[in-house]
Amino acid sequence: MSEHASDVCLSAVIMAHPRRLHQAERLRGRFPDLGFRVVLDPDPDGPPTTWRTARRAWQAVASGATHHLVIQDDVDLSDDFHFRVVEAIAAHPDRPLTLFAEWGSRTASAIRVAAALGHSWAPAVDDYLPCAALILPAELARGFDDFAVMNSTVEDPDDVVLFDYLRALGSDAIAPVDGPVEHDGGDSLVGNSTMGVRKAVRYVASRHAATHESVLTGLTAVPHYDWWEQQAVMFIQDASSPDGWARVRSGPAFEHLGIGTSEVDDALEGALRDVPDRDALDDRVSAIIVREVWKTAYLLGAVIADHGAGLEDDDRFLGALSTLAPGALRRIVPAHLLTTIAELLRPVVILGAGAGIRSRSVKRENGETR
Repeated sequence: MSEHASDVCLSAVIMAHPRRLHQAERLRGRFPDLGFRVVLDPDPDGPPTTWRTARRAWQAVASGATHHLVIQDDVDLSDDFHFRVVEAIAAHPDRPLTLFAEWGSRTASAIRVAAALGHSWAPAVDDYLPCAALILPAELARGFDDFAVMNSTVEDPDDVVLFDYLRALGSDAIAPVDGPVEHDGGDSLVGNSTMGVRKAVRYVASRHAATHESVLTGLTAVPHYDWWEQQAVMFIQDASSPDGWARVRSGPAFEHLGIGTSEVDDALEGALRDVPDRDALDDRVSAIIVREVWKTAYLLGAVIADHGAGLEDDDRFLGALSTLAPGALRRIVPAHLLTTIAELLRPVVILGAGAGIRSRSVKRENGETR
């Protein structure tokens, strides 16, 4: 471990509903060195909400702790979770660390950019704070409950309240490219099953050696596949927006990047000629959806090019990129077909990102970018 790891004193809690107590106990049994305590919903028969249990979980900071970890009862953890947590805290002792980002989130896109550029961490850029597994410095953790009582109600999701809390403090969370946490994909107790399967953008079950801990900075545009509306969009940094990001549709997004939509469409037409199993793709996925996935990947590549050349054949980048399609389509494709459809779309995503990287890079070299 790093030389600063010995300075880390971690307290750890699993927040759980009594119906999932067995899952919490199993997690606690797997990691005895972490000393997990289980915090149960104080009103399990009340309205479904995470707010009650989250308040108790963030109150439960152990005396003398430097950092507090809260995980939810429906996650799975990597075998080397303890090692990676301590290393992450030692590298970023003052930062909130969100250890799980689902594959269809804005933060997933930020992670894909970070992976392409060789970084190990990306900024959390959603309008909520991913908190299935979250670490806060102890003093931040201790302050959450007072904020929650003063600024929210039992109907508010804990991830939104945590986002508002950190935003009020000016404290920004980061998320790892090598994710040590996976979501188990079971039914949600608070109504989130309507979002479909929510897996990690890039789950790494065991990372045998520590990596350098650089963080992607300067991200001002985040391509995103809007899986509610099934279309490519982009979020542009905007201090006047409630969450700091303004949403634009793909047309204005390409215009913002100085890319013509006809160029994007022509590139798709050419790429489709090189897609294996084209007949299967045409048979199973609407051409409209293929185009929106392509545009999302193209935007992603263009943003990557704005930060550097991009590593199109890098395993970490390709691993993170491979979850774009299932993250996008998890509400409209049956769960048992999601892997198959994602594989059909995989070349579309890879070719789209590569086309975006090359197009934007050429424009930058020619002085055509804004």
